[in-house]
Amino acid sequence: MQLIRPGYLWDPLTRCHGTAELWNIVQFAAESRFDVEARLIGGPVCREALSSNATLISFADQLAAQRVLALPSQDWASRAAARLHPTSFGLAGLGLLCSASVEAALRFCARFARLFALKHVWDVRVESEMAVLAFQPGYALATLGASDYETHELIKALTLLRDITAGGFAPRAVHLAGGSTARTICELSNLCGCTVVPDATSSRIEFAADILRTPLPQHEPRTHASCLEACESQLRRLTSFNRIAGRVRAKLAATLHAMPSIDEVARSLCLSARSLRRRLDAEGTSFQLLAEEVRKEAAERLLGTTRLSTEAIADALGYGDVANFRHAFKRWKGETPRRYRDRAQSSSVIELGAGAVSLRAPRPRLTHTLNAHPLAPRAAMGAP
Repeated sequence: MQLIRPGYLWDPLTRCHGTAELWNIVQFAAESRFDVEARLIGGPVCREALSSNATLISFADQLAAQRVLALPSQDWASRAAARLHPTSFGLAGLGLLCSASVEAALRFCARFARLFALKHVWDVRVESEMAVLAFQPGYALATLGASDYETHELIKALTLLRDITAGGFAPRAVHLAGGSTARTICELSNLCGCTVVPDATSSRIEFAADILRTPLPQHEPRTHASCLEACESQLRRLTSFNRIAGRVRAKLAATLHAMPSIDEVARSLCLSARSLRRRLDAEGTSFQLLAEEVRKEAAERLLGTTRLSTEAIADALGYGDVANFRHAFKRWKGETPRRYRDRAQSSSVIELGAGAVSLRAPRPRLTHTLNAHPLAPRAAMGAP
């Protein structure tokens, strides 16, 4: 019985997802005493973009950022993946936890593969009393120089399954494709508590078929329905980025401080600048308009949700002169940045008698250090 159907190879340049997984890798590198700050400068995804849960990146962008970090060996994959918990993925992770059963959770994960930044198609087969969760690469990982993601994806799946079952998921065997170090095999064996078969033709997890029907301890139908609706909305947004304009926006949003030129963006999309202009024109927009929209949206977000000074925001958006930023913002919104901030922040406070309650969710401040990301792993909320 096949629960999740395999698909075709995905395009690493156009298939976009959020930054939660890359943020986890960056945090792992920082805790491993790498000079993350220096290495990210000039990379494909800037510090400001990583701190925003609105940023979308492609797998090619993630691989480029990972190469900038220069992680030293294959061991990073197993150690970083073991840090990914449902809470790492925001509402998608909450929806996973609130699913009715392991089978329902696997369906949910496959349905919203982009929200979980999956690099494989998850294919579940049931043979007699044994269930097999097989991982079929969605990308040409070996060609991309990304074979480490065989290990990363398998351990990410094991960690998520253990979390949603409150530690009750017990595989009978794990097969890992590709070359693996002795340390990776040891860590994987400790994580799953079963036989680990290295150098397999394909990665897979074998477990008792009855586990698929196991009710999850944190199942909550109303919360799950709310998460499902929110995830559908996020997925529609991601799908819209298959258009060339969406892909250009993603490139621009990931490098706010030093936006690339049209020639640089075109090269990253394997197009000539002329072809890119023509395709954007066919979609009713232009490179300049998209750059303005990205800066405008970032300016509105930073003014409305942070205490950063106008000068700091101008610098974060790549304006050499704060006066140029003020002029551009007034052209966009018809008011000064200060007036917009006062209005935006005051409108998010409700007066209750003599007191006031802020309705704005806290967001990370953009500083010169990598602080907690809104989608980074948090303490379990009963388990998110």
